[in-house]
Amino acid sequence: MAFRRQFYIGLKPKLADDAWKCIALKNGLYLSYSSDLPLQHIINPAGHELLLLGDAVESLEGLPSVSQTLERITDTTTLQHAYTSWAGRWVLIANSELHLDASGLLGCYYSSKGGVTEVSSVAGFLSDAAEPDTFRLLKAGGAEFYPPPDSGFKGVCKLLPSQLLNLQTGTVTFRNLQTAVPQLSYEETIAFLARLLCTALKNIYKEAEGKKILLALTGGFDSRVLMAGLNHCSIPYEAITFHYPNIRPSDASIPKKLARISGVPHRLIRRQGRVFQNWEAFNLHTSGHSVEVDRDYMLYQQFNELEGDNTILLRGGGFEVGRCAYYPWLPPAALDGNGISTIQKGNEAQACSWNKWMAWVAQTPEVALDWRDRYYIEQRLAGWLSSTEQALDMVNIERQIPANSTLFFNVMLALPEPIRKSKIQMTDLIRHLSPELLQVPINPPVGFYYKQYRRILFKMSRLKQKFNWA
Repeated sequence: MAFRRQFYIGLKPKLADDAWKCIALKNGLYLSYSSDLPLQHIINPAGHELLLLGDAVESLEGLPSVSQTLERITDTTTLQHAYTSWAGRWVLIANSELHLDASGLLGCYYSSKGGVTEVSSVAGFLSDAAEPDTFRLLKAGGAEFYPPPDSGFKGVCKLLPSQLLNLQTGTVTFRNLQTAVPQLSYEETIAFLARLLCTALKNIYKEAEGKKILLALTGGFDSRVLMAGLNHCSIPYEAITFHYPNIRPSDASIPKKLARISGVPHRLIRRQGRVFQNWEAFNLHTSGHSVEVDRDYMLYQQFNELEGDNTILLRGGGFEVGRCAYYPWLPPAALDGNGISTIQKGNEAQACSWNKWMAWVAQTPEVALDWRDRYYIEQRLAGWLSSTEQALDMVNIERQIPANSTLFFNVMLALPEPIRKSKIQMTDLIRHLSPELLQVPINPPVGFYYKQYRRILFKMSRLKQKFNWA
């Protein structure tokens, strides 16, 4: 179903299909939303209207649940502090102010025309164009996403994680990506990260109310950390791995070994026959914003095996924030948009949007992060991963992202740069939670012939896109 788990806010209702509902807000606007999108609508004793869209869980031990926090809030200006420890993928509307999760994974696009502001998780809802009118994304190398704050649609912007949006005026104001973290030794930091992760996982499991937990497992760090947390918390789950033609040999073989060690079932989800209707629905649902491998998973019906109302899929977005992911690619001194585009193999339209982002970075020096770390949060996550997550909304399966919290990010970023670059903190986090998982190597190097095979497949992909083949 197109436009599952999406929403629209404007002066009038806008129902995408029969599965959408509508709420009249106290500020005179209307929230139209898919019935599959989790929604909490609270008017608390202090008189504040609060709407939580998506999935949020508390990750700090001993604190009230997210719902209880919203019920008890008396001053909405304190919300930014209250939700720094919320994990998941969500949007919060407090009276007339819209807040994103830690990295904007439930993406919000907005347009202000003639004094009227519209907001939606679907960029195409805010434009007269059926598809992006500035350029078309191709899965052929380079920067395969629309860099925020542009969207590919004229007059439509994407809200950044470091921004708040006033729904009535369309005004964008600053929100800090940083929060205070305790002064901890290295060992204490690993233990604190482990507690944050385990508390989030326990709350996900508690609120799942008997639903089956699935873990998308590869041979890399992120999914193994989640597996270690599940094992440590004794949460029942099953592991799955999507197969595709150029899958790393380790991604195909290691998950089975890890599942055996953990004593949990594992399934390799293989391709079936192509259904081009799925491909077209994917492009419509995402407004052309995602060209990732998930589109192929949809084309080859690989998600069909997983769909169901009683399943939760855990995903590992966010861990790389603390691993200096862009330090090998971007220089220490900040670049302009053209410089970023040259290194990231972007085009003129992407360079223009990166210039706008860099202008916003210059206006908000309160974010005392290395610009490359901020790039990871506001471009890689809020741009690329946000669009990928929106694409998966069309699948009938609930998803949770336990590491996506401002507090988790800041604790990781507080580690010294040499440690973050070495990735040793990830290994030590696994060792702290479930050391037996380190019996199997993490991301072992691939051989010469596999690298050549990948190069051939990449060139074939470029030819397919050049001649518009599916």
